[in-house]
Amino acid sequence: MSNTEVAIIVLNYQTPDLTFACVRSLEGEIDADCRVVVVDNGSGDDSAELLATAIADWGFGGWARVVRSPVAAGAADGARLGMRAIRARAYVLIDGKTLVVPGSIRELRKVMRSRPDAGVLGVHVLDSDDGAALTAFRMNDSSGGHSTAARRAAPPFGTAPSRLEQPAEVDSVSRECRLVRRELIESGAGQDESRPLLEGGDQGQAARRAGLKVLYVPSARVLRRRDGTTPASGGPLSRDKDDRPNEPVVSPAGLSSLPTPSPRVAGAAADPHAQPLPRGERNMNPPDISFVDLLREDLRTHDHDVLAPGFWAIALHRFGNLRMDFPKPLRAPATVLYRTAARGLDLLCGIDLSYTVKLGRRVRIWYHGEMRLGARSIGDDVHIRHNTTFGLVSRHEPTKKPVIEDRVDIGTGVCILGDVTVGHDSVIGANSVVVRSFPPRSVLFGVPARPVGAAPAAQPQAAVAGVG
Repeated sequence: MSNTEVAIIVLNYQTPDLTFACVRSLEGEIDADCRVVVVDNGSGDDSAELLATAIADWGFGGWARVVRSPVAAGAADGARLGMRAIRARAYVLIDGKTLVVPGSIRELRKVMRSRPDAGVLGVHVLDSDDGAALTAFRMNDSSGGHSTAARRAAPPFGTAPSRLEQPAEVDSVSRECRLVRRELIESGAGQDESRPLLEGGDQGQAARRAGLKVLYVPSARVLRRRDGTTPASGGPLSRDKDDRPNEPVVSPAGLSSLPTPSPRVAGAAADPHAQPLPRGERNMNPPDISFVDLLREDLRTHDHDVLAPGFWAIALHRFGNLRMDFPKPLRAPATVLYRTAARGLDLLCGIDLSYTVKLGRRVRIWYHGEMRLGARSIGDDVHIRHNTTFGLVSRHEPTKKPVIEDRVDIGTGVCILGDVTVGHDSVIGANSVVVRSFPPRSVLFGVPARPVGAAPAAQPQAAVAGVG
């Protein structure tokens, strides 16, 4: 581990959803010389267990792990705990309530290599609520105060790194995310001397004592999220008075290119399950294809078998959505026709697929009989076999329905129940019962379903041998 170039220390305090979203945003930054340590800083709840389980389930165990602090000792002590777990030439210290813009850690590493005189490297921080910049860095004016004129506007998210302004020497950078060289931390005579580097205090003075500089790197950017529990004042990750919003520099629309937390650890606000169930008040057919072309595609998906019950179930679903575009005088008779046909299809073929289920393209229903497909949404290229049930765990929780992502292959007799997400390209073996979320490319089997392997990155359009 001593040869690791950069170790990323992510601090968590009672926000496992946000922290795991932060870990997910780091996935593209990892290589053989970069590892992640998640420090649960004395949360006093089940945060550490949730994070460890999510890291294992998502296959991140090769580059990320969780260490636990028995007490809520503060950000500096939490960072030291992470550093003791892995020795590296530099450490990136990240507040778990941030998302890292793709390429930002690589930018910090590139500047670190090119600027051996820099002991601390900071990033540009944006706020998730309104696109306003938080304090990215500070510079002292002649009177010893903080100069507002030194604050710079961040470039838009789409700007290429080569077009961004160059790193600049400052006195202090944001505590949300910063890189600190190991020799700078070890140069302090004790914990009190290194605390400003780890906790966001007077970093400039600590760096100057070691003959190094503090640099602000505008090409490295993170998003500070405010959609989770914030510790009370004085907690391990509490904000101080200098972490206040600055002038707006990026419109909220500019945030669309940032990664969003796709996993659910304990109910993330950005999760699709947090949205209300579709009420069937609009046409939810795929918008990028006409209704006629959509039916032709569905027929090809079902091997051009116009008598296939699965094709008729999906065609009826498409019609149920199309009628929502009809003028009201025509919608009423179309609704009577749809409901009559849906009841008839259920009686004759045993397939119940409501038009309120958001259905993707090229979905194949292979057989018929005892199929209750009451999901929240079903993605593209999903394969479904007979005697399957998607729906509620309990009638007392009528809004908790599953999300099935793209290219999932579902075997005979499978039940997927509750507000769970089955990640894309997964395979579910026959008669399995899925009652919790699983990451992409999972191979699931059992009651309750458990991961037994990893599927390829993309599933073929035909059936997977041995699943049905």
